[in-house]
Amino acid sequence: PPTPNPKPPTPIPIKLDKHTLGICAMQKKIHSPHMQQILEFINNFNDFELIEFTEEMIFNEEVEKWPIVESMIVFFSTGFPYSKVLKYINLRKPFLPNDFEIQKIFWDRIKVMTLLKENNIPIPNEIIVEREAEVNNEDQTNIELNTSQEIEEMIDKYNEEYEEENKPKAPALIRTESDSNKSDEMNSIKLYDIEKIITKNDKGEEIINELKEYDEYIVYNGKKIMKPFVEKPRNGDDHNIYIYYPMSHGGGQTRLFRKTRNLSSLYYPNINKIRRDKSYIYEEYLQTDGFDIKVYTVGENYAHAEARKSPSLDGIVERSKGKEVRYPVNLNPEEKEIARKIVKIFKQNICGFDILRSKGISYVCDVNGWSFVKGNKKYFQDCAILLRKIILSNIDPNLLIKHPISMQIAILSIIF
Repeated sequence: PPTPNPKPPTPIPIKLDKHTLGICAMQKKIHSPHMQQILEFINNFNDFELIEFTEEMIFNEEVEKWPIVESMIVFFSTGFPYSKVLKYINLRKPFLPNDFEIQKIFWDRIKVMTLLKENNIPIPNEIIVEREAEVNNEDQTNIELNTSQEIEEMIDKYNEEYEEENKPKAPALIRTESDSNKSDEMNSIKLYDIEKIITKNDKGEEIINELKEYDEYIVYNGKKIMKPFVEKPRNGDDHNIYIYYPMSHGGGQTRLFRKTRNLSSLYYPNINKIRRDKSYIYEEYLQTDGFDIKVYTVGENYAHAEARKSPSLDGIVERSKGKEVRYPVNLNPEEKEIARKIVKIFKQNICGFDILRSKGISYVCDVNGWSFVKGNKKYFQDCAILLRKIILSNIDPNLLIKHPISMQIAILSIIF
């Protein structure tokens, strides 16, 4: 009988050498659905072997035993061992899309706002009241401020005090120039308190600062800021941000907090005095159209922006299918330039910051470091493509020529 055709040999798979990309952050950050979608897109480029630095590793193993990677996505959050991870980075020197060492600046709102001001980025008119140097987040272990439980308890206590149909409403915040002048004259003698605050200058010399609090404004070392104003703790991880209203418009205080249930703020009509327990920034409350703008960058030339209802309006969160309603926003040329500057100044390609538009000017009121859009597949793909380009441009530019982004987009469109 004829000899049967021999079985064709099994093809030997071609092994493609991949670059190593480490992912180093707290586990709940790495395994969030949004981060996982970005990593999934990056993985399908087939350029990188993704290596997760587990919490077991970063907390319990010496950095000399950690995997050696060519590039690394690394960002700080509560409980992250900053000094230990920095030691690894200085030892192995991987390429970082977001500089890690400078991320400690986000612990201190005063330093963030000072850096913005020094680089001519518009910020709200402010007064900085420094007391003790309480900000030191380095090597914190599981110290979390403003926990969900704390916020839930605050809301429950508020609901016990005020029945639903009788809940107080914050005063309208629109003020005219004549209102301000009139309030100034009427209440200039209504002084709550004078506080002497001792600080030290760069030479270690003691300086006596004077804080005066009135019904309508505060004065610190001769600089006045009128109510309404926003009071922000120096510690960037402390989200207990309050708004104070002038007594001529009803007074009181609104407390802002992270979205819980369908709330983002509560108004307390009988609390008028500012806090005096630590360092605070006092910012002029800017008149806007009722929206805050959240901006998310991926490199110097990409910025995704969306607006949300300001939590200071009534504290009620607008939702659709359980998610906060956000509206697409086109940035103007000045805002795009602000985005480019922030990426360069803070050395963070992946970055988030907040803008307030008021009287034709865009002010930056917060910078968050590593932040990304949630629930937006187009953004996840854009972010992955641009991250790939940023990393390979620094560790293997030739690969970008061999496998350009257009080819990767075509592959992704087939896969998804």
